Amino acid sequence: MTFRPGKGEIMIVGSKADICSLAASQKEYVSSENDVTGAITCVSLGELSTLDFRGDNVITCIDHLGETNEFKTGFQCRWLWNGNRTRPMSWHKEIERKMGKSIDKLYSLGVFFENGTSTPDGNPFIGGTQDEGEKLIDTALRELREEVGLSVKEGSNMYEVPTASQYKKIWMVDASNVC
Repeated sequence: MTFRPGKGEIMIVGSKADICSLAASQKEYVSSENDVTGAITCVSLGELSTLDFRGDNVITCIDHLGETNEFKTGFQCRWLWNGNRTRPMSWHKEIERKMGKSIDKLYSLGVFFENGTSTPDGNPFIGGTQDEGEKLIDTALRELREEVGLSVKEGSNMYEVPTASQYKKIWMVDASNVC
């Protein structure tokens, strides 16, 4: 059987203050020498949930320096947020149910990349491509450490959020369980 690498992602969710604090604490991970070349941000899930992901979707975020800037949502947002033509879905209600708050009051840590454009693009979750022999959850946790230097505290509740593919998984964790 041929190995087909998947995507493993961590979505760190919390209050605006918690997410802005995490972004600021990891600012040394943003540079041309690191994985994250654009910004680590605080993304409003309420604003993100209003986008339809057709064409360039720009969202206003607070970056790791505390400045408000516009960023483009990446391609992954489309298939992870809305699903696809054959498997349409939405995470909005699942996030609200697990976090016990309205999506309008929740924020996520995002990573954005310059990619040679004037407006960096990225996603409100952190992760990457699976290595052969690696479980998707291990991919997500490894990429979280590599990209932004964060770890999920041992024994923390992590909730799998619905996605459009068995090869693309996201685990949501409360910001209070990340260090």
